[in-house]
Amino acid sequence: MNKSNRLAHKNKGESYTPTKTKNVTNAEGERVTLTVPARIKPWWFVADNDKCCIAIRYGSKLIELSKGKTAIEVASPDALIEALVAVNQAVLAGELDAQI
Repeated sequence: MNKSNRLAHKNKGESYTPTKTKNVTNAEGERVTLTVPARIKPWWFVADNDKCCIAIRYGSKLIELSKGKTAIEVASPDALIEALVAVNQAVLAGELDAQI
């Protein structure tokens, strides 16, 4: 299960917390490695009409999918995973190369 699918499952009420390692200096002056929760911003948001929208990014840049449109609207949070799979297939097929 990839990271996007795990985050979408979080919307369904399942728990998932990604982690990362961080090097810090403790009170004694020793460098230690800690495992801390990673902060991840979801790709989706809920619009005013209660539908979920997925914004596609390349780095920090929003990808314009068609003229003036930067998000894909799905009917419900349950459809997020299917939409992310479709976007993944489109990227692998090279369909978004022109926008990048």
